[in-house]
Amino acid sequence: MNRRLLGRFVVLFCAATLCSANTITLFNSGTNSSDVALSGSNGTVDTHYSVVETLQNAVTYFQAGYYPEDATARWISEAADGTTPTNPATFRLLFDLTGLNPATANLTGNWAADNCGHVALNGGTLGGIIPFCNTATSFNTLTAFSFNSGFVSGVNTLDFILSNTGGAGALLVRDLTGTANAPGESSIPEPATWLLAGSALACLGLRRMRR
Repeated sequence: MNRRLLGRFVVLFCAATLCSANTITLFNSGTNSSDVALSGSNGTVDTHYSVVETLQNAVTYFQAGYYPEDATARWISEAADGTTPTNPATFRLLFDLTGLNPATANLTGNWAADNCGHVALNGGTLGGIIPFCNTATSFNTLTAFSFNSGFVSGVNTLDFILSNTGGAGALLVRDLTGTANAPGESSIPEPATWLLAGSALACLGLRRMRR
């Protein structure tokens, strides 16, 4: 197959479809304004995540046995020593879709919890349920979550509802990504786009047969 023609096809198809998506500004837990892990010991303030019930920002907290931290995310809790006076506690991240079409938005990520909980988008759609509060797998492995509906124009809320069954309580949010198209752009290829894609593939196949 002619690689140059294939490259042109990919560029044209991508430009007409998913490449039009815009990245949503999101932050993993325990990160700074560049979405890089905060430096410092337990108790460093995370300005992106707040505890709804106390109106206070979350702070970093880590203990042995938790899923490892890295340069992209850190564990957070209500307090520097991991105590959770609020149980369950809602850790909230705000993100803004102003200038974007919420109907085309999607969001994915991974999280872990000590001890269990779920993720909620705008107080409604649920995902990433960690059901078993008394097993180590809830905090030493990651649970995936994703949303492709339930978004609204303007500011959206992503809530991590954490239940603690004793001892420290904390959560980790990482690999958080999302996209949405500008108004008037569709994430689903139009019929003309599919026709263009089919024609390009047919031409590529014909050239290959002639060789």
